[in-house]
Amino acid sequence: MFSFTFRTLDRIMDIKTLVGFISKQDNKYPDYQNWVQRTEYELYIGYKKAILALSYGQLVGNLIYQPHKK
Repeated sequence: MFSFTFRTLDRIMDIKTLVGFISKQDNKYPDYQNWVQRTEYELYIGYKKAILALSYGQLVGNLIYQPHKK
């Protein structure tokens, strides 16, 4: 049985949880941890947005998006 919920970042603590989650997903991408640090900052200032995927209250996935830079 599956139980998924989706929501946006509602609290500052959500950003910390999300950053902890994505920092473990590097898959050997070059400069991934630098991207994580930039993303954290851009989430705090509202430039980037995120949707959290939760299963039974546990973060299991995410979508991070931003406006086009041009």
